[in-house]
Amino acid sequence: MCELYHLNSTDTREQFYLMFQKYATLILFFFISLYSCVSFATQHALVVGINVYPKGHGIETLEGAVNDAELLRDTLRRIQVQLPDERVLLNDKATRANVIKGWHDMVSQANRGDTLIFTFSGHGGQIDDTAPLDEDADAVGERKDETLVLYDADITDDELMDLFINASDYKIIFVADACHSGGLTTKGSQCRSRFAGKSSAQQRPRIPALNVKTTGDQKENPSHVTFIAAQDSDNLKVCEHPFGHRYHGALSWFLAKALEGNGDSNKNGVLEPFELEKYLGENISSETDGKQIPKLKSKSQDMLIMIGGSSQQGIKDKKPLLQALSNINLKPVKIVLQKNGNLTEHSEQHFRSGDRIRFIIGEVADTHQGFKAMTLFNLTGNGELQFLYPLSKYKHPLTINKFPYKLPALKVKLPFGEDHFIAILCTEPPKSLHEILSNSAPNIPKDLTKVISALQEQLCKLGQYVFLTGE
Repeated sequence: MCELYHLNSTDTREQFYLMFQKYATLILFFFISLYSCVSFATQHALVVGINVYPKGHGIETLEGAVNDAELLRDTLRRIQVQLPDERVLLNDKATRANVIKGWHDMVSQANRGDTLIFTFSGHGGQIDDTAPLDEDADAVGERKDETLVLYDADITDDELMDLFINASDYKIIFVADACHSGGLTTKGSQCRSRFAGKSSAQQRPRIPALNVKTTGDQKENPSHVTFIAAQDSDNLKVCEHPFGHRYHGALSWFLAKALEGNGDSNKNGVLEPFELEKYLGENISSETDGKQIPKLKSKSQDMLIMIGGSSQQGIKDKKPLLQALSNINLKPVKIVLQKNGNLTEHSEQHFRSGDRIRFIIGEVADTHQGFKAMTLFNLTGNGELQFLYPLSKYKHPLTINKFPYKLPALKVKLPFGEDHFIAILCTEPPKSLHEILSNSAPNIPKDLTKVISALQEQLCKLGQYVFLTGE
């Protein structure tokens, strides 16, 4: 089939091309119909932080747990995670009843497929294992359940597992910045503190189950749950550290940094398990001189945290458009990129804030073949559509007399991430496409069939240049 593109007869070539477009369109509409069924997930959170416990429970006061909760609260809200005030439980508000109620309220407000994020900063503890016995015996033959030490009572790892198992319609991310947190992530003393609280378990009240059970203790870690623990082992201390002028748990501090974008190594607007594990492991180990190694346990690489803020919808929205354009199978447009006046190497596709880049579009053959009408747009890392050419406010001509065409220099700036620069050359100006793009920007057009139809009103070619931008 490759030889068919080199037919000497222009008419024959165009007839073949139009026939090919017709069949490609049928395939394309099939893909679009699949994407139309996709619903975009929302993220919800429950944040708990406890410094001060009731007198008489034998639990030392912490300094950084509430700081953790407030930091994560603010960070999660900035990336538009659903986190109302009633699900931020600090100190005496973080009772066992309130935490369980907050969890159930979060589940009731979420839709199937949404992500539920539960973070805890405070003391961790251990109590005698309850039937059915599932914990391994320690060196002295005792079996212990790991617990989160809430304000008035503990909640065990078995009870947490029951909550998670009964929310299997959702993706769950559980973060425990506490001692014994390593034991919370697996079926498995030193509480999190710069102090040495020890005998809290024996002095804590036991509160009825409040509609949670311990039947989760015999099950495997569910595939829909990602556990993030402050320490790899439940027998190692989790200490607080000064960051600036305040104390924090290292896990909470660097998790917030990761959510701000520092952990997104591939700049695609989401934190993936391998990225988060690498970022937390390297930074927490470095900060604590190797004394604290966090644990991240996830069975699925689909456990993502969107960090795109208000544009997180757009991050997913641009994929159908890119797939649709790819499926049309148009002939390619040559695109060359200059950085700060110099041609870039083929492998150099990562540019920093402030870099000046210039795109050179097309080649001499496009002029001879009559591909004279140019359309340019960019899909940014957070899903925005930037319609670049032709713009009526700049009185851009609809046709170009000579290719290659050198664009004015562009300065790299926010939003950062993975950009898709799209160049389309047609034999006649695709005015309906221009109208669709200009009316939709900065959002992706909702009706992709109209975009494809607009491209099929005349012969067109399409090129794409993918590059990364960042600080």
